[in-house]
Amino acid sequence: MANRNTIADVINRQNNGVPLSLSATTTLHAAFQLANGSAAILSIPNPMVPIDCAAPFPNLSPDGRPFLVRLAGKVTGGEKYQVDLVLGNNVLTPVVASTGLSPNGLTADNWLIEAELMFDSVSGFLRGFQYGWAGAVANAGSGLSQASSLSAVTLATLLFTAVATIPSANANAVITVTEFEAELL
Repeated sequence: MANRNTIADVINRQNNGVPLSLSATTTLHAAFQLANGSAAILSIPNPMVPIDCAAPFPNLSPDGRPFLVRLAGKVTGGEKYQVDLVLGNNVLTPVVASTGLSPNGLTADNWLIEAELMFDSVSGFLRGFQYGWAGAVANAGSGLSQASSLSAVTLATLLFTAVATIPSANANAVITVTEFEAELL
């Protein structure tokens, strides 16, 4: 939910409050899209200006400042699924944070990924910690996936994409993203 520290919000600012959704009856590895068909990309701008605050902070940048990326939603149907937070513009790798593979068992359930991140412009590294769950499978928390290979990030804009994976044929899985946002910590 957007608050005064929110700096980017895909659902409320790019998709008119409409959740993102992917449906599949077979295997799938794809990025979520906006209602207009374009890629759903969370862009953390420089300067970082809170979008729900009357007073902008034009001298702030993501360099050395902690921020949180939240990706959450629900799933209906499907035997197994995985949702990943990917660094980049509508790409499928590198994965920054993940729900991990969840054995959904053809039921409806929810999932959440939160990644507390910091970017360093000198080294070019994006570092942080992730936690969350996918149905009954909890992610107790861990360092970012592939953190040492994320040095291709530029300070101009940090981009993130939400990606869903359904590894095997299933019974009409629908994965919905209800929150995809970033906020200053």
